[in-house]
Amino acid sequence: MARFVFVLLFMAVLVASAAFAEDKQKRLIIDKVTDKLIGKRCDDDNDCEANQCCVPRHIFGKRCRNLLEKGDYCATGFIQAAVDRIVRRCPCQSGLVCTNTRKIGLYKIYKCQ
Repeated sequence: MARFVFVLLFMAVLVASAAFAEDKQKRLIIDKVTDKLIGKRCDDDNDCEANQCCVPRHIFGKRCRNLLEKGDYCATGFIQAAVDRIVRRCPCQSGLVCTNTRKIGLYKIYKCQ
């Protein structure tokens, strides 16, 4: 949890620095670091690499994220809508399907298969 808070604060400082950086060189460096940490800025999927999609990231705007690979956790239906709203994830890669792999109590666990 402490690591998450540190990364979040670090990212907020970077974003704020980029917004107020007057020197283009400093802004470019800050943007490159930010892109490496939270993904490249995008407007839609066409701005991302072939194995990525463009998703909204709360205060950071839209960013490229990797499509889910085989074995990654995914969700469907109502749960997918809730998870996507919180986590902002891409769908499974082409050729993979989000499949129920097991059940824990009332909860179904889905993975890209």
